[in-house]
Amino acid sequence: MPAAGNYLRWITLCQALPQIGVYTSIGLGSTVLFLNFCGAQKQFGPYKYILNSFTILGMIFAIVDVIVYPNVHNYNAGFIVFTFVKPFGISDLNELEIILASYTFFYAATIALLSTQFIYRYWELSEPYYYGTCIDLLDRFPFEKTAKIILQPQLLTLNYLKTHLADK
Repeated sequence: MPAAGNYLRWITLCQALPQIGVYTSIGLGSTVLFLNFCGAQKQFGPYKYILNSFTILGMIFAIVDVIVYPNVHNYNAGFIVFTFVKPFGISDLNELEIILASYTFFYAATIALLSTQFIYRYWELSEPYYYGTCIDLLDRFPFEKTAKIILQPQLLTLNYLKTHLADK
């Protein structure tokens, strides 16, 4: 059985990588936002709003990741997210649960917006003439109720982007 001292360098590395990530995310994300606001006026259309939202959400997620320093343990079909640090000197468990819940929210929002981005790009490439209600596309899924529960918020967002934010 290896001693605990053998893992200290890995723990140090795991705490240094999010710090590098937050600086990289803020630096490159600010560059992308600047280029989108100043250079991409009509070239991207409504897609630039998705890019800006994804960039801002990624920068916030990187900051929350450095504040929380989460650890994840998965076993079979479940996982637990926990932390050993007490951000901002908070020792109340209820407040720590709120901070950890905010981390899981930003993680889930980043993944949801990423999938929305891929759905939007797919529709723009494969069906450029489709501007009806996006809910009609759910009839193509074999498990209609599950698909409506999972995809309806993303499809409503895409429908809004296509109809109200299109640069024409």
